[in-house]
Amino acid sequence: MAVASVASTAMRPLREEATAASTERLPRPLSNADGYDAKTTSRHYHLGVSHDETMEQMRDEVGEKYDPDLFRHFLVTVAAGERCGQ
Repeated sequence: MAVASVASTAMRPLREEATAASTERLPRPLSNADGYDAKTTSRHYHLGVSHDETMEQMRDEVGEKYDPDLFRHFLVTVAAGERCGQ
């Protein structure tokens, strides 16, 4: 039992670090889609803007609000949807 307890204690920082790193990146792709939706969808407190205006605004926010690497993937996904007529 003592060995398992020591091993568990020794591994805890590594597990916590790995978990923190993966959970930190998990919401980032969703932030691109959520930001797009928030800008293009009309709500009772604001009017949605066009796709082109939204993409321009989001490009301006890359590095501050949106992860540059993930935003490139978002652009590819959006372009693929446009080619499919969605």
